[in-house]
Amino acid sequence: MLGTRVDAEAKRTARVLAGLATHARPVERTLALRQAAAAAEELVAALSALAPAVAGEGLPAESTSQSFFRVREGELSDQQAALHGVLVVHRGLEDLCEAPLSGADLALETGRDAASGARPHRRSTGRRP
Repeated sequence: MLGTRVDAEAKRTARVLAGLATHARPVERTLALRQAAAAAEELVAALSALAPAVAGEGLPAESTSQSFFRVREGELSDQQAALHGVLVVHRGLEDLCEAPLSGADLALETGRDAASGARPHRRSTGRRP
């Protein structure tokens, strides 16, 4: 166990992630993803308070391919492994907040703006439809 704060934040993050709807409307999905990202961010803060993340760039590459792909191997404590894992989850959630995940999302982005009724700008190709 890494402490009561980490334990509480880990449980809260797991609860929020478990509650994410896999099929939701874009607004609801984005709100749920932002809540999950916020929960993961709190877990990152709790783990970072114990010790900072290991900077992989500071570790030497053991081969040319490790250098090329920026891969490093090193021993991590339980706290460091947990922190790096949660950082990956947090970045993924942040990215998903803005990502269109279905054709319906793309239709919303390219269709009529519901608030203003404006149509998206179209570039003329010089050809008639």
